[in-house]
Amino acid sequence: MNSHGFRYNKAKDIFPKFCGTDHISSAKPTVIIFYHAGGNANQYRSLCSSDDIIFLPYELPGRGLRRNEQFAKGLFPLAESICIDLLELFDGRVCFLYGHSLGALIAFSVAYLLEKKYNKFPNRLIVAARHSPDVVRNEGYRCSQGQDALLDELKRLEYMPEELLDSREFMELAMPIIYSDFALHENYSYNGEVINTPISVWYGQNDDISIDELKPWAALTTRETTMRCFDGGHFFVFDNADLVHNVFCEEILHAVTHKK
Repeated sequence: MNSHGFRYNKAKDIFPKFCGTDHISSAKPTVIIFYHAGGNANQYRSLCSSDDIIFLPYELPGRGLRRNEQFAKGLFPLAESICIDLLELFDGRVCFLYGHSLGALIAFSVAYLLEKKYNKFPNRLIVAARHSPDVVRNEGYRCSQGQDALLDELKRLEYMPEELLDSREFMELAMPIIYSDFALHENYSYNGEVINTPISVWYGQNDDISIDELKPWAALTTRETTMRCFDGGHFFVFDNADLVHNVFCEEILHAVTHKK
């Protein structure tokens, strides 16, 4: 087992730590999932029940089965360590990267490093619930305001059920993770990276991200960019699990029929 999100068997198949899957065939299309700030791999179980697609939520350090590891200190060092873990996946299979919110930045950075440093090309990058990295927003909350202000921000965003936000015991466990992820997001800076991987931009119609903030994703790839709207807000993927799975199937079918 490596020190990151996956373990390897002698055949170099890859397992997500939380799923307990016994075998992963390299013949199946694979989607690597990078989740939102404060999230964990287990939250994406609803997407993992598929006979046709392998979903691999990547567990970040400092939570879940990696809770004894230190939080990532920077997004690009994190992306570098992720790339090392993912190289075994690029064995000829159709391989997608999916990132939700903060995960979209991680997935974009991983795609860039895979291409530029390792000459590995995902079939598609799907970014969800995140404005383009080159768009500067006034996010309101800053990590310098501390964790009490962050709790107020989470309530404003309806980030999770209020009973959890009001649970002192739960928040004592969750707040360091959420705070670390917000800091990771806040300290990210876009430096002109452009990838050669097609991009799909997914968003919830009730999210507070405007179309004008999403469209610039198209300038960050030399390939095609598509956009798709879903019912719901920032976490539309959890409210539309069946539909999201069907859209994944559509995207993968397109990738298979247009495989490089």
